[in-house]
Amino acid sequence: LKSSLFSIEAMGANDYLIAMLRGKTIEELKKMDLVSQVIKANEEGVRKIIGYGATQVLVTGYLHVGCAPSLLAMRSNSSDARDQFGCLKDYNDFIKYHNDLLREAISRLRKEHPDVLILIGDYYTAMQSVLDNHQKLGFESVLVACCGTGGKYNFDHRKKCGTQGVQSCSDPRKYISWDGLHMTQESHKHIAKWYIQDIFSKFRS
Repeated sequence: LKSSLFSIEAMGANDYLIAMLRGKTIEELKKMDLVSQVIKANEEGVRKIIGYGATQVLVTGYLHVGCAPSLLAMRSNSSDARDQFGCLKDYNDFIKYHNDLLREAISRLRKEHPDVLILIGDYYTAMQSVLDNHQKLGFESVLVACCGTGGKYNFDHRKKCGTQGVQSCSDPRKYISWDGLHMTQESHKHIAKWYIQDIFSKFRS
């Protein structure tokens, strides 16, 4: 256990996404107890792993939910502010808000356990690197799902990828989003490359 790396991967991400897909506004999300519950769950998860004997723990932040075709399709007729890629700014700002609170929690945990290496994985910046360089990386579409049907974002909540009659694009390597909720293997590859380079030097040998 002392020579292993333990990773807590985006705990609570689906809780946020489901609330968003059910129409909760950013202000409603912040007023709910959900954020504090998610942060607390991450802290408790780290403490539990350390209790088992872990000495190296990686806790991952979240990436740009405001660029997800599933959410964009639901709010395609709204007046929400968009960034240069067409992503929903308020929703991405909410993710930054969560990530900031997660960093504060990690700081508290480091003080509690000075002999344990506790790191935060910066998925947000990794994804931002892919967005900023998407053309150079060969992505033709930032916001359109490869596997889906209908509308500006090729996503229909009633006909998701995997259901009868829904087809995938001919070349998933040119798309960042696979099915409107998850990313393609190609986008994961580039995110992982940035991510690993960022955290590798921070681990103990």
